[in-house]
Amino acid sequence: MFENYAKIDESGRLVFWSGGDVLPDGNSVTEKHLLDMGYHPREECRPPDDPYSHYEPSWELADGKLKVKEWTPLDKPSDTRAIVEYLFVALAEKGAVDQACMMENGQLFIMWDKNWTGKAGTIVRHNGKLYKSIHDTVVGENTEPDKSPTRWTLIADPREEWPGWIAPLGTYDAYPLGAKVTHNGSRWVSDSAINTWEPGIYGWAAFE
Repeated sequence: MFENYAKIDESGRLVFWSGGDVLPDGNSVTEKHLLDMGYHPREECRPPDDPYSHYEPSWELADGKLKVKEWTPLDKPSDTRAIVEYLFVALAEKGAVDQACMMENGQLFIMWDKNWTGKAGTIVRHNGKLYKSIHDTVVGENTEPDKSPTRWTLIADPREEWPGWIAPLGTYDAYPLGAKVTHNGSRWVSDSAINTWEPGIYGWAAFE
């Protein structure tokens, strides 16, 4: 009958009444007994609707009831969130996530460091940009992404109107008709489809 009555302990957590319906002297437990001992009814509550995190409530006594003061997300993400983040990175490295979405979630990719080793296609963060490894990399072959265009491909940010030109590796990442880039201090617009040429050589019109 009084299972929902509780009091706040020193750590801020709830301690529920567990004494049953009868007091040690044989008298029936009443609401007044519980109130005198500091127990109050707990208001029904639900955590935030977020399937990716766990939350812990803090409590306060208001209007004679124990109510949630605020919900605090725990530092450790739930298993569900970790799985979703892992799948996002895996899909991005397979080319199944558009670049705008990758930029918005750039913090999910690993940070490059001098000890990095990994497979071709791995995406890393470096100096605020995303890079994709062109080759498998073992100990002794690691190079800094922004200084090694033969081993890393910069992932252009589509939110930039005039991103720096990146040499395509083939027709699959060639520039489309109308693409805008900067190269050698000038702006260029692609005037051909499936454009793998360097601006200033062929396939690009200087933008004035």
